[in-house]
Amino acid sequence: MAIHLHEACMGPTAMAFKPKHLHKMIQLTRQLPNEVKAVIDPVLMRNSYVAHPENLLLAMVADERPHIRQLGLRRIMKARSQLITGVRQFKVPNINFSATDYIDLIN
Repeated sequence: MAIHLHEACMGPTAMAFKPKHLHKMIQLTRQLPNEVKAVIDPVLMRNSYVAHPENLLLAMVADERPHIRQLGLRRIMKARSQLITGVRQFKVPNINFSATDYIDLIN
């Protein structure tokens, strides 16, 4: 028996879909009872590396909606204009569980 992966889960563009998948997963968990969400939410928060700002920007630039692509480009240009010295430390971001779109998952 073979396990077949959806094309969005592999290949060079896979990271562009992962923030969308995380947002969809969060939307689906909002329908669960509160005691179940109390268990699931910390796990989602702990494993939310796909919602890192760089991954969100990649997803925004690859989005099918032109205004989201433009917003992603503006955010990249703004980030590139800021001078940052030193090594950036990777931090798992805090997730906004009430986000209406994946672009609002983090602040």
